Amino acid sequence: MRTRRSLAMILSGVMAISLAACGGGSTAATSKAAADTTAAAATTDTKAAGAAETTAAQGAASDVAGKEYKIVYLTPSTASQFWTYVEIGIKNAMLDLQDKYGIKIDYSTVGPSEESQTEDYVAAFEQTIAQKPDAIVTATLAIDATIPKAQEATNAGIVLNFVNCGLGVGDDGANEDTYNEFYYCSNDTIGEMAAQAFVDACKTKGIDITKGTVGINTNVENEALNHRVDGFRNK
Repeated sequence: MRTRRSLAMILSGVMAISLAACGGGSTAATSKAAADTTAAAATTDTKAAGAAETTAAQGAASDVAGKEYKIVYLTPSTASQFWTYVEIGIKNAMLDLQDKYGIKIDYSTVGPSEESQTEDYVAAFEQTIAQKPDAIVTATLAIDATIPKAQEATNAGIVLNFVNCGLGVGDDGANEDTYNEFYYCSNDTIGEMAAQAFVDACKTKGIDITKGTVGINTNVENEALNHRVDGFRNK
């Protein structure tokens, strides 16, 4: 099990994007001695955290060096340009993993040709689980049908990561016990950014945005896209 935990750590460390928020300080006066003490403690904590992370990374590397892992990208659509670009990112991460940790990866891609073929996606998920890979990277457009398959994969010890379209909406934590990691961006924010880009383009072209109709072409079966449309409308 330690090897699988190491693989999960490696996958999370390479693929995850960390976001840090900085809080404002108090407006009350603070003595220099107290400030120096706080700064020293913070420096010590930072160094300790850095040392712990380095040790963990070295431990993970030593655990997996020379091993071979089977990783499957289960795509919602082999014909989609978008999901093809996602695969490019996965392949680049795979090369980074091999170089950094001295491992070998047996990589393959499966999935239906079109996003609308959700039944074929679920069938491909079942077949992938039966192959018993070390890890599966996927995205789903059929949440309800995917949840039991995700649970099955996780129960089988497979490291399961979702990207862009997971088993919930953003950071709501839905069904988080059925997978390892979910890499995503806020669908509401995507809709808002698209709306702002639309407004900016209209202004550039001298188009009056106070009247008229906006047509939106989307996949109504994809809950995540519904949130993007709502974000667009609200903005």
